[in-house]
Formats: sequence, structure tokens, C-alpha cells
Amino acid sequence: MPEIFKKDEKGYLLWAAKNPGGFIVNTDESATRPDYPMVHRATHKAVTSHQRQGYTTGRYFKVCSKDISELETCVVEMGTLLGY
Repeated sequence: MPEIFKKDEKGYLLWAAKNPGGFIVNTDESATRPDYPMVHRATHKAVTSHQRQGYTTGRYFKVCSKDISELETCVVEMGTLLGY
């Protein structure tokens, strides 16, 4: 089951650290970015660097799962398609 992280930087980064083989969907609340949602591996520094902040705050949130097919289903249910 995918986990959704909104306004939870600590929980999100902990999930990423504990699931290095997992996948993370980066998306925005307003669904206005044409390149979102975008999927990354949990080890990708663009979505897990401790030197950055704001991963799950403001208009952005993350959907995480060990199973990419679960993320695909979740994103379709959100009314969009997953970018790779």
C-alpha cells in the first residue's frame, strides 16, 4: 500500500532511508506542473538529500511504495499518469 507524505519531512526521509529499493512519486497539490507526477528511485538525491528541505511542505507531497505498480494504480486513481 502506498504511503502519502504531506507536511511530514521527517517521516518521508525516514521512509526513504529504510526503503532504498523503493519508489517515490514527486507531485504537487495543485497538479499544475506538466512534468508531474514524476517517479524516482528512493535513493535519487533530487528527492532525498538531507541538504534540501521542502519535500513534503507547501504545494508538494510524496507518494511512496516498494512496488511501482502500486504507485501507478494510485496515480491513476488521483486522475493523472505517472512520468518516468
